Amino acid sequence: MKKLLPIPIALLLICAPSYLFYKFYSWSFPKVVSAYYAKEFCSCIYIERRGLAACHDYAAVWIPISSFKWHKKSKLITVVGLSRTSSAQHISSQLGCRLID
Repeated sequence: MKKLLPIPIALLLICAPSYLFYKFYSWSFPKVVSAYYAKEFCSCIYIERRGLAACHDYAAVWIPISSFKWHKKSKLITVVGLSRTSSAQHISSQLGCRLID
């Protein structure tokens, strides 16, 4: 009986940190996709003054986005990717674009 006790403890010591690592990154990583796309597209359109198609290509990542909205009047870009929504807004030509929560 004493020989079986170290195996569950060893499994717990291996599985618990792995589970915590997975939970932390499964919440933080999906937001990166939409935030990156929104910020890069905003900078491309308003700072670099490139065209729509060129900016979509410039901001594209290997994980596809599910929704894209460009509010031209308020200079706001809203992107949904991996079920997370991010927005970037153009502030000025000197300050560029910023992410909005």
